[in-house]
Order: sequence, then C-alpha cells, then structure tokens
Amino acid sequence: MAKTFNDRVALVAAKLTTVSAVTTLAKSIATRAGNLDVDMHAAGLGALHCALAHRDTSATAAVINSLGKHTRAKAFAEWIETHSNIVLVLDKKTGLWAGKFVDAADRHSDETLADLLIKAGAEPFWVVPEKSARDFNLHAAIAMLIRKAETEQKKGGLSEAERIAVQDLNALAEKVKPAEVKVVQSTTAAPAADALETAG
Repeated sequence: MAKTFNDRVALVAAKLTTVSAVTTLAKSIATRAGNLDVDMHAAGLGALHCALAHRDTSATAAVINSLGKHTRAKAFAEWIETHSNIVLVLDKKTGLWAGKFVDAADRHSDETLADLLIKAGAEPFWVVPEKSARDFNLHAAIAMLIRKAETEQKKGGLSEAERIAVQDLNALAEKVKPAEVKVVQSTTAAPAADALETAG
C-alpha cells in the first residue's frame, strides 16, 4: 500500500531528534529548493515560449499542475496571464488548472509577446507580491480598457473625442504604472539537474 503524505512526514520526522539532524535536513532543503527555483522558472519560460510559438496552452497547465502545495500557484497564474494571451482557470472540483486564450480583441501582438517573454525572464513568478482578493490594480484595468479601445479604433469605431480620450488614458496608465520589481540573481544555486535529489 502506498504511503500517505502524513505517513511519509512521520517517517522523516522520526529521524529528526537532534539539532544536527534538523539543520542537516534544512541544508538539503535549501539546495533542493534552489534547484527547483531554477527548474520552475525555466519551465514557466518554456510554457510562455510554447504559447507564443505553437499557440499552445497545455504547457502552462502542465507546469501549474506540477507545483507543490507550498508553491504560490495563483502567483504563477497571474505571471502567465501578464506575459501571454492565456488565462489559467482552476477547476475547484478537481483541483486542476486549465489554460485558455483570452478573447481575440484582448490579445497582445506577437511582437509584444516576444518583448513580454524577455521581461518574464528577469521576473520569476514568485517575486510578485502576494495580493489579497480585495486588491485592485488600476493600471491593469486601464491597460485592458486601452487595448479594447485601440482594437475598436482599428475598425474605425471611435469618434474623434474618443480617440483623444484614449490618449488621455495612456497618460493616466503611465502615471499609475506600478514600480518595477528588481530581481537579485543568485550565483550559488546548484545545477538544475540536481533537482531530482531527494532527502535521505
């Protein structure tokens, strides 16, 4: 019979009776966590590349569904949505995520997506501060409105006054743009190939 999560925890915890044993495991966790950071960020970038190059959403779903329970899946979903034309949706019954493309009118161009992929490379998904469900992002709301207006403008559906208003919205969006998060790259991470190492 396969051991449950609690069974496995109990087996490991039974060996942790000294400070030395706990600190040794902590060092192992730090090494493996560093390796997983590398692999998770690389997998996220790979999924973004597949979304752009192959119009594929399944890679993003595969990555988010592989994350451990301690990992911020919602932050990953938000990161994917910020840097692609994909929305990740959680099925509360199964606990699994699925990806779908946003409406055509709200999609970024391939050129913009290529730029966003480069930006994503410098911004791992976990650097974004965790948000409350009550948080409101004015910049994102204005940006979405601008994209819709620009799509309508290409169809010739905006009046002169509305075109001027879009310019005003662009200025407002720039004014409320969030400060960029700076990422400090670690130079001590072990090779990603070691990510499969398990605690003994």
